Amino acid sequence: MQCEQKTPWGRERSIAATFQRRALLLALLIHLFMFVAAPTYDIRVALPKPQEPIKIERLPLLDIPKRRSSALPRPRIKEIPDKTRSKSTGPEIIPSRPPPPVRPGPREHIPHDTTPKLIRRETPMYPENARLAGHEGRVLARLFVDEHGCVRDVRIIKGDEMSFDTVREAAYRMLFHSATLMGKPVGVWVSMQFIFSLE
Repeated sequence: MQCEQKTPWGRERSIAATFQRRALLLALLIHLFMFVAAPTYDIRVALPKPQEPIKIERLPLLDIPKRRSSALPRPRIKEIPDKTRSKSTGPEIIPSRPPPPVRPGPREHIPHDTTPKLIRRETPMYPENARLAGHEGRVLARLFVDEHGCVRDVRIIKGDEMSFDTVREAAYRMLFHSATLMGKPVGVWVSMQFIFSLE
């Protein structure tokens, strides 16, 4: 009589098949419990009800008596007499500053006996972009020299636009002896020419 020898892989197959059957049975039981024993929920989405329009009623106006203010009265400040002030019955009037004089335009003639004399001349810097481009030229400007000999306004009459800024900067740094009219200093316009040359 020959003995049947079970191979190890045949034994493993039978164990796997048993495990599969048990797992399938367990899954069926869980599903059955979920459908039978577990409670069911009915989910309904409730739509909002349309709201009725709000009715606004006008109320009659009531006569409410005015309350007296409960604020404390302001303390009275005793004025201390100032000994430096002159005794006067009315309020003190502070004189206002006179408006600044209107400066005449650069083409208007201002009467004067002597013309301004240049004390300090400033040479404008040659603009770098004009130097690189090889531009040469002249700029004619009108300077307003006030009664102190300072330049207060610069108007360019004609010339190369590249040099306008440097001419203005140099002109404002210049200093003059002011012009006079009947011995008193006055502000006048002066013409000056600035020459830009690469030589």
